[in-house]
Formats: sequence, C-alpha cells, structure tokens
Amino acid sequence: MGARLEKMGAEMKEEMGARMEKINQKRDAGDEKMKATIEEVNGKMEMMDTKIDKQKDDIFTSLSEKFQKEVEANKNAIEEFRQDVKDLKTNWNIWKILLDEI
Repeated sequence: MGARLEKMGAEMKEEMGARMEKINQKRDAGDEKMKATIEEVNGKMEMMDTKIDKQKDDIFTSLSEKFQKEVEANKNAIEEFRQDVKDLKTNWNIWKILLDEI
C-alpha cells in the first residue's frame, strides 16, 4: 500500500507539474503578447508625437509668418505716418511764411 501511495503521489506530482508548465506557458505567451502590444502602442504614440510636433512647428511657422507680415505692415504704416507729419510741418511752415508776409 505504501508503494501504491508513493506511485499515486508521484503521478499527482507529475500531473501538477504538467499543469503548472501549461499555466506558465500560457502566462509567458500572455506576457509576450502584452509586450508586443505595448511596443505597438509605444510606436503609435511616437508617431502621434511626431505628427503633433510637426503640426506645432507648422502652426508656429504660420503664425510667425503672419506676425512678421503684420510687423512689416505696421512699420510701413508708421513710416507713412512720419512722412505725413513731415509733410504737415512743411505745409505749416509754408503757410506760416505766407501769413507772415501778409
């Protein structure tokens, strides 16, 4: 009877070992699948980050160009205003001279 119990114990141990091996294989397969999924997600995130960075750069460039055009337009408007002031001073001086002669 002792030999029979030992045999049953050995069979159960072997069966449990086989079950544990299957469980470990499934776990390892799940781990590998999860790693692959994580790598895929990370790759997609990197692609999205790259797209977002490019869009930010495009927006910044566009705004920078618009701002530069506005600055140039303002410079031109200021220069025109200065010229108008000079013309008014010149006209005023001419009128002043003419009025002084009258």
